[in-house]
Amino acid sequence: MAENEYIDLGHHTQWRRLRRALKDPTCGPDDLLAAAEGDMEGMCRKIPGVLRKSPPLMLLLEPALNSHAQAQAVLAAFTERSLATYVRDALKLTRSAAPGEVAAVVTRRILERLVDQFALRASKQEHYRDQATRDALVARVAERFAVYEGDLRASIEASLRGSAIKAFKPRTSPKPRMSAKQLLGFSVAAKPPGGRHAS
Repeated sequence: MAENEYIDLGHHTQWRRLRRALKDPTCGPDDLLAAAEGDMEGMCRKIPGVLRKSPPLMLLLEPALNSHAQAQAVLAAFTERSLATYVRDALKLTRSAAPGEVAAVVTRRILERLVDQFALRASKQEHYRDQATRDALVARVAERFAVYEGDLRASIEASLRGSAIKAFKPRTSPKPRMSAKQLLGFSVAAKPPGGRHAS
């Protein structure tokens, strides 16, 4: 599951920056948090597409899904299967089929899971063995992740309602890229002077 699902720090590509930063003893907290935020944005950007390609989560709200076999058959159709499982668990917890309530519980569970996974991975690194240091770092990561709660909840709730799922709007500003004209001007300016020598 971990290597196939975006909402897992073990995903083979999605959380690679954060895993690499976490293992690097020379990586400072600010750089690690930047990696965490960048990977979280990447996940939030991909989840709407995953939900669009999967059956709508609203199918899990159907009253007919009252048997284990029926529920498993629907769950098997989802690419991000753990997300669908969270929905089923939230239905049992809230005893409500209200999309807003279910989406809120699912989103909190996802963020809690990611933070717990981060804490576990940090505890295995020698440079984060100090409990106080690690707890402070985990708290800061949790704060960064919480910023995206509304975005995740909106995508999940839309799928639960069977409505259009909007694309994620990035929160971090990408570094400005130089235009071809700027690059050409830079290369010309950087070129050492040549040509004729004074006679």
